[in-house]
Amino acid sequence: MQVLDDGSHVQLAPERRFHDAVAQLVQPERMARLTQEQAEVLAVVIMEGMATRRRIEEVRGAAQLSIGPEGPVSLPQDSSETLALLLSRGLLCAKRDDHAMGRPLVYRPTPRLLQLLKAETLEEPKRAIAGPVEHRSQAEPTPGSTSPLGRPFVSLVIH
Repeated sequence: MQVLDDGSHVQLAPERRFHDAVAQLVQPERMARLTQEQAEVLAVVIMEGMATRRRIEEVRGAAQLSIGPEGPVSLPQDSSETLALLLSRGLLCAKRDDHAMGRPLVYRPTPRLLQLLKAETLEEPKRAIAGPVEHRSQAEPTPGSTSPLGRPFVSLVIH
C-alpha cells in the first residue's frame, strides 16, 4: 500500500505493481460461455427447483445411439461431469437426500447463479425458460422438427 497526498486529501492506494491484480478484483465477474449440455442441465434444475442426476438425465433424454447385438440401443445422457463442473463453478449446490432410496444428491440453483442471470428470484429465469418450451411442447411433433439430438435447444445467457 502507498499513501497518496494531494495537499487536501490523503488516500491509501495499492502500489503500482499491484494495479493489475486489484483491477481484476473490482471488475464484474464474467462466466465462460455455457455449453449446450451445461445449459440443458441448468434449465432442468431451474425448472424443477431441485433435481437428482437421474431426473436431469430423464428430462434430457437419450442422446447417443449404440449398436448392440439386437440393433440400435439408446444410451442415457450422462450428466455427472457436467454437474461436477457446474458445482465447481458455484452455479449449483448439492445435498444428499437421506430419506430417498440410495440417498441421491439433490441439485439446486445457487444465489450466485441467480446473480449471474441477473434475477432476484428463481421464478424469473423459470418464466424465461418455460415460455418457449411450453410453446414447443404444445405443437405436434413432426419428423425433422427437433434438434440434431432429438430435442429443442435450450439457451441460457449468463452475464
